[in-house]
Amino acid sequence: MLIVLLGTGCSRGIKEGLYAVTGSSGKIVRLSGDETRIGNLANEYGGVRVELFANDVGQAAPQSFIDALPGAIAKRLEYRSRSLGEKIKGVDKEEAGPFFTGPAGKVLVIRGRVIQYEAGDLTDKAISPMDEAICRVQFTDGTTGEMLAEANCTGRSKSVVRTGPDELADGVAKAINKFLKPHDEEKN
Repeated sequence: MLIVLLGTGCSRGIKEGLYAVTGSSGKIVRLSGDETRIGNLANEYGGVRVELFANDVGQAAPQSFIDALPGAIAKRLEYRSRSLGEKIKGVDKEEAGPFFTGPAGKVLVIRGRVIQYEAGDLTDKAISPMDEAICRVQFTDGTTGEMLAEANCTGRSKSVVRTGPDELADGVAKAINKFLKPHDEEKN
């Protein structure tokens, strides 16, 4: 029993170290939209406009989270993701190129609403910390208003150190980045 308890403590410490380095995670569940088309949106559009998200959960979601979402999403969609090899070689994000590579006048609009926000209390953080925010996000054409896709994007923080509204907003932004990542980059 003692070995199990000690082993559990070590693994918790290792996990906390990992979560402190990697920060929040982002998960996505596609609700509508053609997967092939979604995988090409970054190549079809030359830019993105992120609108302020609505809040369906009232005071459960702090205003600082709502305010942080557009900036976090725009930042994650500024440059394409670098491969591990590029990171090791020291290629900076500007050299990796822009995330959106389509015609400059064609803009993808991202809007959404917060449908779940849960911040663990002090007891929860001691046992197994986890804060979570879920946003229902719509991706529309900036010119026609056509809805191209809809998804639930989850930001999740499992770290005692890296937590809070800004970290959860970054998790939602990571999910959106994964969702819109061009298919040709997935092979890297």
